[in-house]
Amino acid sequence: MTNETDASVGRSGLESPERVFTALVSVTLLLVGLGVLGSTVMDVLVTASSTCELEVTVPVSAEVVVEETSVAVSGAYSTARFVMCNPDPSGRAGLAASRLLDAVVVTALLFPVSIVGYRAARDRPLFSGLIVATAVAGATMVVLPVLSQTLEQAATVTLAKQLRGAGLETVAPDAVWVPVDVRAVMVGVALLLLATLLRVFRRSARDTVGLT
Repeated sequence: MTNETDASVGRSGLESPERVFTALVSVTLLLVGLGVLGSTVMDVLVTASSTCELEVTVPVSAEVVVEETSVAVSGAYSTARFVMCNPDPSGRAGLAASRLLDAVVVTALLFPVSIVGYRAARDRPLFSGLIVATAVAGATMVVLPVLSQTLEQAATVTLAKQLRGAGLETVAPDAVWVPVDVRAVMVGVALLLLATLLRVFRRSARDTVGLT
């Protein structure tokens, strides 16, 4: 009875050309997500196997010499990018983990969208797994950006201290601040709300069909 009810309330109503287009878009989104994740993994592995390819941006306090002009009277650098050789292992690992988590966030967003499109192309957009997939994607996008920010923050502070200890006195480890990707977190919250709404809609649709 449950499967029949789901089938009766879950039709997408798409025509054949629309189904083909939806399927192509879904596959493209899935490939993009997997491509971002795979590319990030490859970059992390390449950086890990090299001794002088780790790039890190840290805050600095350096004045810029500005001659008297009508355009500017003073200046300073607030950040600087360094390519480090033999970086601290914990700092390298923290940055690598942060990058991987960021890629997982992108994949987590595209995966349920591609699944919905694929199911819609098969005329079955609503199914029990959709609610679970949406909720998991939402939770992932709420938790992982915060965890990624924490790892990147700690890693950048560690590497900044290493740079300063190597004689770069303008580097300011105490000024390191990596912001959380608030947009990703907000999308995650929206997905969690969507999962709740889908569950309510699915339940009410079953009740409606049961009455008729």
